[in-house]
Amino acid sequence: MGNVVPAMLASVFTPTHHPEWLAAAAESLLAQSHRDWEWIVLPNGTAAPPLPDDPRIRVLGGFAERRGLPVGQLKRACCGAALGAVLVELDHDDLLHPEALAEVVRAVGGGADFVFSNFAEFHDIDGSPRQYPADSGWRYRDHEGPDGHPYREALAYPADLPWLCHRTHHPNHIRAWSAEAYRRLGGHDPALALADDFDLLLRTYAAGMRMEHLDRCLYYYRWTGGGNTSLERQAEIANSFSGVYARHAPALYAGFCARHGLDALELAPEEAAGTGRAPGSAGLVTLRGWIRELGDLAGALNECWRILAPGGVLRLEPPAGPPPPARAPEPSRGASPALRCAFSSISLARVYPTPAHRALGAAYLRADLSCVKRGLARNHPVWVEGPVPEG
Repeated sequence: MGNVVPAMLASVFTPTHHPEWLAAAAESLLAQSHRDWEWIVLPNGTAAPPLPDDPRIRVLGGFAERRGLPVGQLKRACCGAALGAVLVELDHDDLLHPEALAEVVRAVGGGADFVFSNFAEFHDIDGSPRQYPADSGWRYRDHEGPDGHPYREALAYPADLPWLCHRTHHPNHIRAWSAEAYRRLGGHDPALALADDFDLLLRTYAAGMRMEHLDRCLYYYRWTGGGNTSLERQAEIANSFSGVYARHAPALYAGFCARHGLDALELAPEEAAGTGRAPGSAGLVTLRGWIRELGDLAGALNECWRILAPGGVLRLEPPAGPPPPARAPEPSRGASPALRCAFSSISLARVYPTPAHRALGAAYLRADLSCVKRGLARNHPVWVEGPVPEG
């Protein structure tokens, strides 16, 4: 299709509970080179301010008096009212690059189910560029915005593991789904007040949909400082994201294996010391009934790491049966093998599989660990300092 932009209606959707920035968002829409769009604005507990007199702008009614509805429900309502073949999310305080819709429509017309781009942030108070600290893992380059101002463009990572495990807001905006893909996925979860985008992104990946990165800065975040919700409710946000991740982890890991032609293995403790499998051939290794029954811990970790592909996952699961009988410590067999592996934790929990385990104090570790091997770029989310063994 080349550089031709297909004739395709793009539906931009914006729930809002602070509509004071909508005028600026509207200006960025009116400046789009792709003119075939509609903008669906849904006020949540507040009235929308006067917006440009343009038939492409629609304000949904029926929600202004019901402040505090879950954002997943609001986004689902917007997308349910959309008429376009492409659904583009625009937060009420952010801006689009003038070529944003043209780039998204071109990608969806070429077969993409989901499209994401690079982004930049700016301070609301003075418009100056903002970026995360060097140890955050984000990579940046200089970028001149359509307003002629300098920005720092954050470069998106692939929509794949390990990044989906370690970055709850990645892929970041711009985010757009084909309307067909969105409906196949079932849309936003209406029960989610937080982590609604993360939930939909994980489902998109697990379903094997084509997720295409546009290597351009097409989206501008307004940074408002202390009023930002994500700074005020860190514990609630962390719990929400953890719950969403736990719910989708099995499908996410199965999707990783399917996309890359990798094996998913479940090993008993006695099988962990040596599998005979090819290096990097597994995308998921599950060890069940692990810590208490496993004598050669370092050897098991080394072997799991050896057979995992970069970004693959080691799952440590508690046993399904009753706790083992107490036994005397075994005599020393000499020095244990050295650890020759590197993992980064995705999730960790201390659990008692049954009441009997709890009564005996037999706690087990439940963990998802991401395999770190050379070939992943420095400053990616699971980079560890120091030497990393060759995979």
